[in-house]
Amino acid sequence: NVNNGVQVYTFGYPSASPYDGRELHYCSGRTVPDTGGTTANGVRCTMTQGSSGGPWFTDFDTATGQGTISSVVSFKYADDRSTQYGPRLGAEAKRLYDHAAQL
Repeated sequence: NVNNGVQVYTFGYPSASPYDGRELHYCSGRTVPDTGGTTANGVRCTMTQGSSGGPWFTDFDTATGQGTISSVVSFKYADDRSTQYGPRLGAEAKRLYDHAAQL
């Protein structure tokens, strides 16, 4: 569950200009609440379309590449291309993961 002000790293393969979808890119920063009416969190990031679905990691270790997936790249607002948003993954997402891991 990503709370506001938490350090995250977001990853994706943005494909709209100036990107071409061929390389993995990332952003890092502290989360902010979405003031547009959703329960999502935002982070400053200029990645474009194509990065959707990429993971957000908390407790990310840049040396090992490991961390906890706490959200996914979901959307941007047309009037704010510098912030990407993702849903807050919490207990329900963990239950789903634990169930899938048992299959």
